[in-house]
Amino acid sequence: MKIIITESQLQTLLKESYMRLSDDDNDNLLGYLYEMGFENDDALYELNNLTDYYDKLPENITLYRLVFADTEEEIDKQYPGDHYSLSKKNLLDSHYGPLRDSTYGENCYLITVKAQKHMIDFYETIKNNILYPNEQEVTLKNKGFGSEIISIRQIN
Repeated sequence: MKIIITESQLQTLLKESYMRLSDDDNDNLLGYLYEMGFENDDALYELNNLTDYYDKLPENITLYRLVFADTEEEIDKQYPGDHYSLSKKNLLDSHYGPLRDSTYGENCYLITVKAQKHMIDFYETIKNNILYPNEQEVTLKNKGFGSEIISIRQIN
């Protein structure tokens, strides 16, 4: 017996598979919310909001990452990294100043990538958004392998 599904049905199935968190994952995330001071109903509400937000992201997203290196050649373009932001402005406002004087490298580079939704590590993304709510972070699987680098621009 051959099962035939339409392109629309396939896309729906693929989209649904992105946000599958196990019961243990949900329990752990609720635990982080409790640690951050949320009460039972508020923690569940917040987790549902976060899950909903990331579930509704488009299939292709533009993400931003700051990397400190002495030269652009030192940046790993095959594995550009795990941690990104959906907001370039927020990333620059929250990370550039504090990290500028670090010992990571002499120059700061803004990496802009295109990534597919299935590349997101949803558990880590939601966990990081609970623990560091002002960062609005998106965590990619496999250190960003497979994302398309759109640009690498030095920030002064």
